[in-house]
Amino acid sequence: MLGYIFFGALSAILVWLAFSIYKARNDIAKTIGNTSTASILALGALVAFFIAFSLLYVHPAEQLFFDENIYQGIAINILHSGNAEWCQYGTGLLTKCYYSVIYHDPVGYPFILSIAFYLFGIGIGTAYSTQLLMGALSIFLFFIMSKAVYERSDVAATSTAAFTFIPSLYIWSRTEAVLDLPFMTFSILAFLAFVVFIRRQNKYTFSLFLSALAFVMYIRIEALLLVVIFAVLYLVYGEDSAKRNVKRNISRALHALDYNTWTNALIIIFLMLVAPELFFVAMQYAHPNYGQVGPLPFSLADFWKNVRPNFYYLLGEYNSINNYPAVFPQVLTFLAVIGLIYLLLVGKNLKLGLALPGLWFLTYELFYDFYYAGAATYGVDSRFMLQINPAMALLGGIGIIAISDALSNYRLIRAVMLRRNMLIEPSRYVSRYRMQIAAVTIAISVAIFLIYPFYALLPNVTILPSNMPQQIIVHPTQTFLYGNYSKVPANCLVFSLTPDIWYELNRSAAQMSFLISPNATFVNNTKSYTCHVLDYGYWCVVPPYHNTICSYILSHYDLKPIALQYPQSPTSGAGIYMIMNYSN
Repeated sequence: MLGYIFFGALSAILVWLAFSIYKARNDIAKTIGNTSTASILALGALVAFFIAFSLLYVHPAEQLFFDENIYQGIAINILHSGNAEWCQYGTGLLTKCYYSVIYHDPVGYPFILSIAFYLFGIGIGTAYSTQLLMGALSIFLFFIMSKAVYERSDVAATSTAAFTFIPSLYIWSRTEAVLDLPFMTFSILAFLAFVVFIRRQNKYTFSLFLSALAFVMYIRIEALLLVVIFAVLYLVYGEDSAKRNVKRNISRALHALDYNTWTNALIIIFLMLVAPELFFVAMQYAHPNYGQVGPLPFSLADFWKNVRPNFYYLLGEYNSINNYPAVFPQVLTFLAVIGLIYLLLVGKNLKLGLALPGLWFLTYELFYDFYYAGAATYGVDSRFMLQINPAMALLGGIGIIAISDALSNYRLIRAVMLRRNMLIEPSRYVSRYRMQIAAVTIAISVAIFLIYPFYALLPNVTILPSNMPQQIIVHPTQTFLYGNYSKVPANCLVFSLTPDIWYELNRSAAQMSFLISPNATFVNNTKSYTCHVLDYGYWCVVPPYHNTICSYILSHYDLKPIALQYPQSPTSGAGIYMIMNYSN
């Protein structure tokens, strides 16, 4: 039942978000303001480069095996039945799922993926393309957000360049379905909606903000932290002292709750639509038993274990193939520090421009420091670091502006000493000639501080899947599966530890556990299949299943090979077997 509720809530939120964007379009345009032609061309060039480079040089690979298959399986289940749950056994393409369970990750991205499957067809090609679209969309939204925050086209273009040339964006945009990339993308949208709201403050912008926040909350559990960030940003927003801003904004919020019907109505709608997700989060908190080695997924011990590698990650200490995919340009950290110092000096009118990236970075950096799998060196869980990329890019872009100003404008020091806000209104202090010099300086700085470090890290970005450390076993077994699945007759039921792969390949499949202990309902639902197949895949090759369930099946069933990865040593590699003595 909860899966259908998820689908209904997400459908309503998506419609609400689209409607809010339409109604708030004029407010969005006014918040962004005039944007220079040069910066728009720069945005177009950056998006085009990202897509072209990703397609030509970044090799697609399933990094998060086998979660990415599960997300796609949930997407197919949504598409055919409106049930946002994980199917345990069903027919090919999940035209029929007999039994589903709630998975431990939110279903916001599988919902997006189900729309892509509907529009472009079910398949891993669609999954890869949708993930790449998320990466391209993040660049576009980041540009608009940075323009809205800092109100300068060159800052938006420079920060977007910093964002685009972060290698991890390319790595995680060439996977099948990893939640952390769309989480970052829709977090950027939520921050953009928040800036539009606090700058315009009307019912349409409030609706835009709440709908964007509601949607991103369905993508990752830790999106709940955004509520805290936005609450703090709202309280401190303003040009007065922090104490006065907090007092004024609390008074304004209470007044809106007392006298504004629209405010209360929108909050009620928001709470109703996110209630299923909050219930889901409560369920996960009550049973946090997926993966962690201790009693809880968060602890002080984990913090001391993770904080050091995460700090070294930002310094580029893991920029080697052996630590793939943990890669980060240390120059960006250097630029972000300069940007932070610059923002502290340019004046009080940039409190939002300082607080927004600062809180964004600190909140999620600390969150993952305390999380048991939050270290950048924790295998593929370096993907969590995607959420700090936007904040680092915002500050790094400001760092380049600071360097440009220092090199091209001798009045910078005087303006800083007078606490003038040159970042927002440079034309008041800088001649047109010096603005042209600044533009050239920015271009040179981008080449030196962003493009060259990206070029130096290309081996980490363009690495072949067969050379990726975590793909030593995964990639060959996947290649074997996709090269031999067609040998399985269409009327067979495949028992697999990853049945979602088989659903997508238009084969009926079931969790392997049903082969050992089938129940009466399972037997009744699957009695029409004329043959039965064992998928001895990746999880049968490695512990713990290699010596448990897979070993048991090998010793208790008469198996005839359909295809073997290593014919001379069958159990050391993947295999597809016909089960000759299957009995209900």
